[in-house]
Parts: sequence; structure tokens; C-alpha cells
Amino acid sequence: MRIEPIIRLWQALRFRNWRIAIKIAALLLSIALLTAAAITLFITQRSAQALSDQMRVQLQSMALGAARVFTGDLDFTIKEFGENQSTLLSALADFLAEPQAESADIFESALAFYQTYTIVKAVFIVDREGTIVAATDSALREQRSEQPYVQRALAGDIALTAPRPDADSFFATVTLALPLRTQDAVQGALVITFRLDSFDFLLRDTLLIQQGEGTARVLRHARLYAVNAEGLVFFDSDAERAWQYSALGTPSPTTLAAYSAPEALGLLCAAENWDGLKTCPSESVQRRTALQVLPGMQPIADLARQVAESPSRGSTRYCRPEDLSSAPALGDACNGAWYLVGYAPVQTPLNGAVWLTLFAEVPEAAILEAVAEQRASGLAIAMLIVPLVIVAALLLGRTFARPIRRLSAVALAVEQGYSLDERTIAQIAERGDELGDLSRIFGNMVHALNARSEELRTIYQIGTRISSSLELRETLEFVITSLRQVIPYDWCEISLYEADRREIVPQVAADHDSLESATPRPISAMQGYLSYLITQGRGLYVPRISAFEGALWLTGRSWDTLQPQSYLGVPLKARDQLIGVIEMVGAQAGQLNADHLRVLESVAVQAAVALQNAQQVQVREAKLRQEIQELRIEIDETKKARQVAAITETEYFQQLQSRVTQLRKRAKRAADPSETQD
Repeated sequence: MRIEPIIRLWQALRFRNWRIAIKIAALLLSIALLTAAAITLFITQRSAQALSDQMRVQLQSMALGAARVFTGDLDFTIKEFGENQSTLLSALADFLAEPQAESADIFESALAFYQTYTIVKAVFIVDREGTIVAATDSALREQRSEQPYVQRALAGDIALTAPRPDADSFFATVTLALPLRTQDAVQGALVITFRLDSFDFLLRDTLLIQQGEGTARVLRHARLYAVNAEGLVFFDSDAERAWQYSALGTPSPTTLAAYSAPEALGLLCAAENWDGLKTCPSESVQRRTALQVLPGMQPIADLARQVAESPSRGSTRYCRPEDLSSAPALGDACNGAWYLVGYAPVQTPLNGAVWLTLFAEVPEAAILEAVAEQRASGLAIAMLIVPLVIVAALLLGRTFARPIRRLSAVALAVEQGYSLDERTIAQIAERGDELGDLSRIFGNMVHALNARSEELRTIYQIGTRISSSLELRETLEFVITSLRQVIPYDWCEISLYEADRREIVPQVAADHDSLESATPRPISAMQGYLSYLITQGRGLYVPRISAFEGALWLTGRSWDTLQPQSYLGVPLKARDQLIGVIEMVGAQAGQLNADHLRVLESVAVQAAVALQNAQQVQVREAKLRQEIQELRIEIDETKKARQVAAITETEYFQQLQSRVTQLRKRAKRAADPSETQD
């Protein structure tokens, strides 16, 4: 039995080898069937448990989200009072370190500034000894503060107290102590007591947002409240604020003593008295006469204490008695209703300590109501979803597969060496989906590859030609004309660098269609864009000259009549030696771009080596010509010496020289007869 047909059949049946239309149809149909099966299973077997688990997660998420909002708002407030006012705090520290005549006025101004914040209740400043030197409450001045948070601030730490009821409002307050330090030491502290107005509103807004989600029917029964480690409720989303400043479970004697006086419990405002600005008219404000204790909420009080001791978040289920003044039932029995509750700690941004524990709860009965509704709707959806998915799968498969086949055919043609089918690419690119993006990217990629191939071909031709040329002028002209093929410049100029004078000398120039004569007038290399090219040692691309601030535009160049708008320049360097520069300009902004810079830098590397070789050849030729000239002079002098020696050594010259000597003696005797007698 041959195994090849079986292998081919197996390969054809593999999902990865299916046609896209078949894949989409099979995938959507599978999703539809699985969804229908899951819905049926959910409705018939695990609906209540699944919704309960989902609600636990959502309640935990709600509590965590509200806790994070609390923490973020608290962190913002601390930064607003401290870090964002660092200049003011530094000034206060300086005046505390070295008191001056105007110190009191400065302190009063600082107090007045912080009182502009509507949430600020009181502010005072203490010196390094703990003595209050300025306060919004004049009765506190000149007193010594021994509060722990003040002492912590004087020790150099930012201190934040736990929330506590405000005797003058229905919002909780906290106190923030900020150290006032100079470079040498802590000079005092700024203490700010502010109300947590926004926390109450954030709690209610969080609940309203969650009630707008898909489980809104269940969350209409939800409640958010914040509890401290002692079991005291500080924020309650209930419309009546029934638990505000109530003690959950059985409070400790310390807690009872701390809140025994009515003035320690803050104020209350009935829900019907709130106006549109979330304020309560003064005549509607009431004060609790005694601490309300709710023993039936002991499970929540225990959980709040556990979270305070070991920060954690999660969810649980507890029984709430009908009568909260009675103790909760033990075990699995419930003398009231079961509630699902999610919880998360509100941790201070200073040291991560648990400030409050935020609870989000909903009665379990509300979930069971939702289960009954979902059972009926789930069955109806399961009946309709399968035929709809089949139709959708056929339409989607055809929609996706057709442009992919066309794009594949275009790619195959390009692979075989044919030109790009621009029309097909444009038609597919008109789509606004990923296939349209793929078509545009593929077309751009082919164009970019073709352009890059043309660039590489031109660079190769330039490199081959200039590497074989040893004539400087010929090399310069070939480089500048070859660059026209890949860079659309309006004017190009190549200059050589004179290192001893730090000048460049233009050698050759060209416009977009012909070579032009370049005036070999030296130009200082330390001005304008030239300075950037030479000092930085890399190319410079300026798409818009008028907007470029990296270097000044230098006038007086050969291209001034063009009124250039864009610029491109690269240094010519070989073996870390600057040979010269290539500069280009365009009459339009953006005419020269970063791709042109890349091409020019590639050509410049080869051109620099070729120009350096040509310069070295010129130098060697000049030196050789000088040596030949010197050799000629030396040969001429040697030849003359030999000719003179040949003449003086002849017999005729010797006779002639003897004759001259005799004539000289006769002439001397004739001039002096006494010599003859001798």
C-alpha cells in the first residue's frame, strides 16, 4: 500500500492548509455551536454559580476601583499641598531658619493661600521646637503641639492621620503634616486639616458608573461603604447614609470612649435635603446623639480588621440578620439574607498603610432574579444563532478570500519578474480594513524595493567608475553628474577642504541638467551649515531652511539666485581625514529628504576615497615633475663642466695658454726696464 496519497490527504485535511473562506466558515460555526452549548449549560446547570462568581469578581473590581480612585485622589491632594507648592514650602523653611521682620506676614500669606482650597479646614505652622508660630485659629498661636504627626514631620517625614469625623460637617477629615526643610535641616512643619468631600462623591459616582454596566439590574441593589480597622463606617453610598459613623460589630471600649460625645460623631444630612450642588442646607443638618452600634455586621468588622493587619483584596459571602442589633447566626444558618461582598484596602500613598477597607456588596437574591431572566433569553438566542452564523460565515469568507486571492496573484506575478499591477493594488487598497492596509503596504514595499535597487545600481556604477579614475577633475565631474540620477537637486557643489587655512574651495558645480563653472573662491569652513558638517562630521538634512535653527544660513554662495528652500550636505572623509564636502539645495521645501541623505552618504564614502587617491596622485605627479626639473638642471651643469674640461685639456689649448703666459711676461718687461737688467 502506497503511503504518499494518505500523506497528501492528511496535509489537505489539516486546518492550516484549508482555504481562508472555509477556515472562516468553520471557525464561526464552531464558535456559534460552542456558544450555544455554553449558554445551554450555563442556563441549565451552572447559571446561578457562574453569576455568583462573576458578581464576586465584579464586586471586588468595584471595591478595588473605588479604592484606587480614593488613593489617587488622596495622592493628588498630598502632592497639591506639598510637592506642587515646593517653592512656598522652601520659603517658609527659610523664614523659620532665619526669622525676619516680614516673617509673620509671609506665614499669614501662606495660611491664606491654603485656605483658598475649599476642602481645607485649618492650617498652622510650627517651628523646629514644635511651637505654633502661625495658625488660622488664633487661639492655637504660641502653643506647643505634641501631636505625633507633628513630631513625625519635625523628624523629616510626611505624616497623614487616619480619617475621623468632623465636628462641623458631615464629611470626614484628615490632617497632613509636611516638613519644612532647608538644605541643612528640618526647620519646622506645615500642618493642614482638610475635609474628604470628594471621597463621598467619588464613592457614589463609582456606584453609578458600575450600575450602567451589563449587570445593572443586580447592581441597583449594590452598596459601597468604607470601614476603618475599628469597624467605624466613614463613607456610605446609601441614600440615607444610614451607616455613616456607625460601629459595625461589637466595638472595643477604646472606640466607645473615643466616640461617646456627640461632637465626636460629625453631622448628618437627610438625602431629601441635598440640592443639585451636592450641599446640604444648614437648617437640614443634624447631629447624632450617640454612637450607633450594629452587632449584626460583625463579619464585616472582623474582615476590616484583618485587611488592616494584612492588606489584601477579595470577595466573600456573609449573612446579614434582619435585625442588625442582634448577633449574626452561627455556621451555615442565616437569620436574614445572604450577601456577596467584595473588598479592597485603601492604602495611603505615603507608606502603604491601610487607611480604610472599601466594601462593595449586593444581596444574593438579586442574582437569582437575573438567572431566571437569562434562562429564557438564552434559549431563544441559541435557536437563532446557528443559522445566522452560517450565513455570516459564507459572506465573510467570500469577502475576505477574494481580495486575498487577487493580492496573491499580484505577488506571484512580481515574483516571476513582471511589473506591479497598480490597478489591482489600488482597488484592494480602497478597502478600509487590514486587507486594504496590506495591499497599500505591499505596493509601497515593491516601489521602495525598486527605488532601492535603482539607488544601489547607481551607487555601484558611481563607485566602479570613480575608483578607476585618478584624475581629480574627471572624478569630481562624474560624481556630481551621476548624483542627478537618484537625487533631484536644483544645484550641487563639491568643494575641497584646505586644512591649514580652515577653508573650503569650490571645485565643480552643476544644476539639474548641466555642469556649471564654480568660482574657486575660498569660503570659511567655520560658518553656517559648513561649520555643522565639519565639526559634527556627519550629514545634514534641512527640509525647510527657514525653520531650521541648528545653524545659520550662509549667503554669498553660488546658489543664492535660486533662493533655496531645502538643503542637503555631507562631509567627504577618508580614513578620518576631511577631504571636502558635497552640498545640494532645492528650490522647494521638502524637495530633498532623508532617503536622499542616505544615498548621498553612501556615495560620499566612495567619492572621498577616490578624491583622496586623485589628490595623492596629483601630489606625486607634482613632486615627480619637480624632481625631473632639478635633475635636468644638474645634468646641464655637469655637461658644461665636461665640455670645459675637454677644451682645457687639448694640446692646442695648452700651447695657447703658454703663448699667453709669454706675452704677459713681455708686456711686463716693456713696462719695467729695470726687471730686464736684473
